[in-house]
Amino acid sequence: QKELLRAASQLAGRITDGGTGERRKIILKAVDRIEVRRGSITLRIKRGGLAQLLCKDIPRDEAGDRAGCGDSIFPYDIAVSLKKRGVEKKFVITDDRNAPANFDVPLIAAVAKGHKWFGALRAGRAESISDLAKQCGVERTEVGRILQLGFLAPDIVEAILAGRQPIELTATRLRRMGDLPVSWEEQRRVLGFN
Repeated sequence: QKELLRAASQLAGRITDGGTGERRKIILKAVDRIEVRRGSITLRIKRGGLAQLLCKDIPRDEAGDRAGCGDSIFPYDIAVSLKKRGVEKKFVITDDRNAPANFDVPLIAAVAKGHKWFGALRAGRAESISDLAKQCGVERTEVGRILQLGFLAPDIVEAILAGRQPIELTATRLRRMGDLPVSWEEQRRVLGFN
């Protein structure tokens, strides 16, 4: 089992770090078919092909049989939904309990800047939004758009910092929204946290 887990970790590294050609070879070897349906994607994994990828020390023609796989197929279902992000649409894994964090650096930076700019106004380091815009070398409207991010609900800020925000929530979307609701509950609804 330890050998297989080590081999699986190495294979995952080849998929993540490898080029397009490397990924294509692995997918063609291990995946029989990908079925896309409303609400789910099914990967039909070739057990023998996966066994051959994991058991490189076993001769290729024997790897599937030695692993007790042969030509059998293992269906792996993933619950997904289609979400709009800007002008594109993306499949999003619906059950995200084990999904990796999605750190959106521009979004995090925008929220941090909103808090920083509000802190400058509150501490008197800037007399007005116009003064703050002049100090930062940006348009007054930009300060207004970013400043409101300093008033996001604490749980929304925590989710953004943890990379757990809805996929469609981006810094660009926040900038284009206009005025954010003052109510934290309404913010959660508008930004997709409910």
